[in-house]
Amino acid sequence: MDLVPLGEKVPRRNTPKRRRNLGLSRVRVYLRIASNIGLILGQIILLFASREIGLGIIICSSFMSVPFFLKEKMWDVLLLVGFMQVINVVGLFVR
Repeated sequence: MDLVPLGEKVPRRNTPKRRRNLGLSRVRVYLRIASNIGLILGQIILLFASREIGLGIIICSSFMSVPFFLKEKMWDVLLLVGFMQVINVVGLFVR
C-alpha cells in the first residue's frame, strides 16, 4: 500500500498506475471473448461453407487471444495456439 503525506494508507487499486492497467486488461478479455466466438464461427464456415474463408477466420481469431495468454503467462496455451496456427496455415495451401 502506498503512504500519503498524512500517513494514511491508500489501497493500490486507486493508484493512477493501477487504473491504467485495468483498461488494458478489459481489452484483453474482450479480445479473448471475440476470439472464442470467431473460432466457433470459423469452424462452422469451414465445415459447411468455404474452406479458405473458414481457415482465415480461425487464423485471425486465434491471434486475437494471444495478448491475453501472454499477459497471464499461459505458455502451454500459447504453444498449442502456435501449433494449431501452423496446421491451419498449411491447410490454406494444401489441396
